[in-house]
Amino acid sequence: MTVAKKDQIRALLKSIETGDTEAVAVVNEARYVQHNPHTHEGSEGLADLFVRLSKTSPRVEIVRAFEDGDFVFAHTEYDFSDENVGFEVFRFEDGRAVEHWDDIQSRKGPNPSGHTMTDGPTDASDLDRTEANRRMVRAFAEDVLVHHRLEKLERSTGCSRRATSFSAWARACSAMPTAPSTTCTGSTTAGSSSTGTPSTPSRPAPTGTTRTGSSSAARADLPESASGAAGPGGLA
Repeated sequence: MTVAKKDQIRALLKSIETGDTEAVAVVNEARYVQHNPHTHEGSEGLADLFVRLSKTSPRVEIVRAFEDGDFVFAHTEYDFSDENVGFEVFRFEDGRAVEHWDDIQSRKGPNPSGHTMTDGPTDASDLDRTEANRRMVRAFAEDVLVHHRLEKLERSTGCSRRATSFSAWARACSAMPTAPSTTCTGSTTAGSSSTGTPSTPSRPAPTGTTRTGSSSAARADLPESASGAAGPGGLA
């Protein structure tokens, strides 16, 4: 029986906690391109890293994982010496992972709207809306994030209050000497995807706890196809 790509990636990421070297076989060592500067190329580098990390008693929880064509996207909580939230992107060729990008931030408390970095839906439905949602998210990223056309915020988000809040963030970022990155956000918006419409089950927002920390710099080297420009099929 063929194992879904997203389930293979779930096992791979969980092996950081378990030290299971067999899960790393999903990686094509001969062709693997690793964009994380802290990890060596190839599955051998990953296996060695994961075994070493497993000895530090980490906790790894995959919050959500989606599969779209040759790409798998995973949203994960990592608890090493401190608590972090990661977003992982893997590209597959011929059934094995050949490229990887990620972004990891220190876990923070709820944002002004009460959302955490990981709450929200964990599944996707309405897959017939995949292409329409893909176009909407791509237009939002190009118009608002890249070209700073803030007047389009309310139309993109459908919420004037959210648009006002995001406008403040975007203006602050546009005033910086470099392009906006995750260091501006302090939190990520969970429960949305460029493909499909998220649905239940939903991950509740924790209450009574606030975690602080600083964000790592965002990776900016994703190919156009990984950003939702194209790709066969819908999100699984």
